[in-house]
Amino acid sequence: MQCALKNTYEENLKTQSARTAKLWDKNKLVKHAEDQLERHIKGQLTMFFLGRRRPIKILTQTHTDVGRCDLLFLQRHTASGPNIMGVLELKVLRGPETKNHEHTKEGLSQGFHYHVELGLPFAILALFDVAEPPSDDLEAVLADQPNEHVQAVLVVRFPIYRSAKAWRDSTVTTHT
Repeated sequence: MQCALKNTYEENLKTQSARTAKLWDKNKLVKHAEDQLERHIKGQLTMFFLGRRRPIKILTQTHTDVGRCDLLFLQRHTASGPNIMGVLELKVLRGPETKNHEHTKEGLSQGFHYHVELGLPFAILALFDVAEPPSDDLEAVLADQPNEHVQAVLVVRFPIYRSAKAWRDSTVTTHT
């Protein structure tokens, strides 16, 4: 699952030139960036599982006993019906870092409660950083978070660059 999410980011979301989800309009983040990311990721992950002939169905904005989750993964079975395999929570980090920390805390709490109370095999929190400049640093947003939440939920942070130049500039900085 983490591999599929990383591939979706690398191939379709990292830079403006590769992006198929509309995230910016006239250099401003669109109002419903979370919805754009959710729809795009659902489509990409659906294709990923179909290509591997895995009987996985992905539901969006699904209400459960614990709350409404962004993406819910069901594995289809023939006799007993589908099993809930896991959940993917999405958050867009816009900055500053204190706000990013709050959004991470909220997402971790959601993922933790889905994981524990629904007995799910996995819960992932995907953070998409659109701040200027974006970051992939998890340390800052995971500092002082409840340890049990951090242990139960896989957290990934993806920088979303506004332009190919911004991405190129970031790779020059990190490789020198």
